Amino acid sequence: MKKIILILSFLTITVSVFAQNDIQLSQQINNRIVFNPAATGQSGCYNFTLLDREQWTGIKDAPSTQLFNFNKYFKTAKIGIGLTMIYDRLGVERSLNAKATIAYHAWLTDQMVLSFGIGAGIINKTLNGNELTYESSLTDPHALVSQKSKLSPDFDFGIEYNWKGLNIGASATHLITGLKKATTFKVPRHFYAYAKYAIKVSPSVEITPALSWSNVAKVHMIEINATTLIKDRVMAGLSYRVNDAVVLMAGIKLIDQVRLSYSYDIKMGSMKYGNTKGSHEVMLLCRFGCSNDNSLHPRFFN
Repeated sequence: MKKIILILSFLTITVSVFAQNDIQLSQQINNRIVFNPAATGQSGCYNFTLLDREQWTGIKDAPSTQLFNFNKYFKTAKIGIGLTMIYDRLGVERSLNAKATIAYHAWLTDQMVLSFGIGAGIINKTLNGNELTYESSLTDPHALVSQKSKLSPDFDFGIEYNWKGLNIGASATHLITGLKKATTFKVPRHFYAYAKYAIKVSPSVEITPALSWSNVAKVHMIEINATTLIKDRVMAGLSYRVNDAVVLMAGIKLIDQVRLSYSYDIKMGSMKYGNTKGSHEVMLLCRFGCSNDNSLHPRFFN
């Protein structure tokens, strides 16, 4: 019974915070392509991202997320293509989301670009009741002990505007499922908006304040953050998700092609007390085969 209560508590807390249908990332502003297909094609390089997030560590069956992304910009066609795969676990729930993205980049000037992107793929959600421990007083426990899985199509749309150090975007994910049609196996529509601006303080120091907003149904999540980049090699940042958590971020360029970053969430909301030791997120970003044209998103820590 305790395990059932724990799982229900997870679900209740998560729905009240962000519905946990789309994953929550501490380094979300640097993973825009996951939520906005218009961000596909961040550079002319072959861009690869690997990410692992362990949420509410110290609590059994807490959320765990793994992410893989590939994307590249093709200058001649003015398009970016990408592939994203996300595995998410929360208690007895498993979710696998795979989608391909494509974005068209309309160059308004040599420094200003407006991008439009779409994403299409599948979501497979599985609930495994066999992992639960039931009270013997249940009328028919065998009716609940089962594994159910459902595969559904998934579509996203977004726009993004870039001009020098300014980046503004908006998107909607899971377009075909409105809130009324959402179920355990059908993810409801989510909305995102963000803006950030890179300020060149000196030839070797750049500060980037950012603001992002996420929404599902009547739940809104606002995040304010700022990062400092030194010599395009070392990054440090601080983020605040309103009424949820304070996030510490740090990153380093190991070699020209590889960057490693880490973030730690200090919980401020419903899970502030108890056994949780916060949330950890590690991201590895690799870039290979870069073209000589760096006109699109040249910052490695972008």
